[in-house]
Amino acid sequence: MRVPRSLEQWKNVDADEFERAFQLYVLHAAMFTKYCVPLLRKSKNPSITHTASVASFMIGDSIPYNVLKAALLNYTRQSAAALLNNNPADMFGRPKAVTEIDEGDNTFIRVNAVCPGLIRTNLMPDQAWEMLGTEAALKAIPSRRIGEDWEPAKLFAFLASAKASFITGATIAIDGGWYTTHARV
Repeated sequence: MRVPRSLEQWKNVDADEFERAFQLYVLHAAMFTKYCVPLLRKSKNPSITHTASVASFMIGDSIPYNVLKAALLNYTRQSAAALLNNNPADMFGRPKAVTEIDEGDNTFIRVNAVCPGLIRTNLMPDQAWEMLGTEAALKAIPSRRIGEDWEPAKLFAFLASAKASFITGATIAIDGGWYTTHARV
């Protein structure tokens, strides 16, 4: 785990970078949820799964990324609580007027988050893995390997399935055990 270089990193935080990261990681998830809920309420097994990161749990070099992925985890829990059956609050925690609650609506929309660790994907060329220092990264991961793209894909599929119908508001790290041994919360 790399720790930020004292206050220098905070002094160099760019407001535009933070705003772009907020829009990408938090605002888009909020708007997606807001506009999909009416459609999800009509489906048989509605669920939303946000993609966070194990960076949500750590102090690292990318302050906007780490901070806003952690914000996404909080938004996931808030959404899960608000989208329970007949919850008298909307997904932003504001009380609903009695007229807004549809007594016939008993749809339970599940909301969870997946936090991938180091996962090999087509988005990251081999040269990037070399720059990351794969040897050092592997030593920090108890499973001693980098995850493959199909592994989080299977977790997302499971969380979207009826087999996960009792899971909501959960944050699941898929990281080869890294979070268990390295996280500082």
